[in-house]
Amino acid sequence: MDKSELRKIKWIKGGFRALAKGGEGAIRVEAIARDIGVTKGGFYWDFKDLNDFKTAMLDFYQTIGTEAIINNSEKFQTPKEALLFIVNEAIKEPDDELGGTKIKLAIREWASRDENARIRIQFIDNLRIETLKSIFQATGMAQKDAARNAQILYSAYIGFTNLRLVNPSLDGASLREFALSLIGEN
Repeated sequence: MDKSELRKIKWIKGGFRALAKGGEGAIRVEAIARDIGVTKGGFYWDFKDLNDFKTAMLDFYQTIGTEAIINNSEKFQTPKEALLFIVNEAIKEPDDELGGTKIKLAIREWASRDENARIRIQFIDNLRIETLKSIFQATGMAQKDAARNAQILYSAYIGFTNLRLVNPSLDGASLREFALSLIGEN
């Protein structure tokens, strides 16, 4: 990765920290520049404007929070292994440099107020659900049942991330067990 990519990622991570701390309104060039220890002028070397920056944040989230996980899950030999990998990745505590525990809810709140973010998060949700559906189908599950179970498991994951905000001791074991129960494993 070259210097300009590393610089962009530094800004993007700062953007996620700002989002987690103060919502979409906190995604401001000056505040992020202070947080990452640079001048705000450097922002314009990497991003045309704030909208371009927000798009880059969503691109980054889609790449590391979804596409990389899906791609890595395809390396497993069994649907059970792929499912467990995805669930384990999903329940990991987000890094503090990306906003920590609050970032997942902050992204959803952003999507509820901003059309571009809503469209992207809806795409990401659909991609994740389709991936789960494919995994369930790979176990021999009928398409209708696989679609239903994928939506149920993804909804349980969303609930888990919200619960963990007020109960950080939740470790995700019950979500793993639930996922396995959906494919007839325990």
